[in-house]
Amino acid sequence: MTTCEDENPKDHKCDICGENVGTHEDKDNDHKCDYCGETMSVCLGDVNGDGKVNIKDATEIQKATAMLVALADENRKAADVNDDGNVNVKDATAIQKHIAYIETGYKIGEYILLSQ
Repeated sequence: MTTCEDENPKDHKCDICGENVGTHEDKDNDHKCDYCGETMSVCLGDVNGDGKVNIKDATEIQKATAMLVALADENRKAADVNDDGNVNVKDATAIQKHIAYIETGYKIGEYILLSQ
C-alpha cells in the first residue's frame, strides 16, 4: 500500500493534483491517487504501460529516440531507467539486459513515484 502521512493531515496536498486531501492513501494499491484518480507511480521499464517489462518497452524507447512516437510524461518517467533525465538507447539496452537476467543496477520492474 502506498501511503503518505503528514503531521497535519488537513493541510496535506496530493502530489499530482495539488488539492487538499487530508491523509493521502492508495488503499486499493492501483498506483492512482484515491482522491483525483491520477497516476501516482509507474513501473520502471514498463514504457507502454501494459504491466510488463519486455522487449516491447525497449522497442518503444527506440521509436521515441528515432522520434517516431512521443512518450507521455508518465511513460517517459518509466522509460528513463537509468534516471539521467534522458530517454535514449542506454535505457533500451538496460531493459534488454534486464529481460536477459543480466544485472543492471537499476530498479527495473519496481514502482517509482512520478513526483520523484
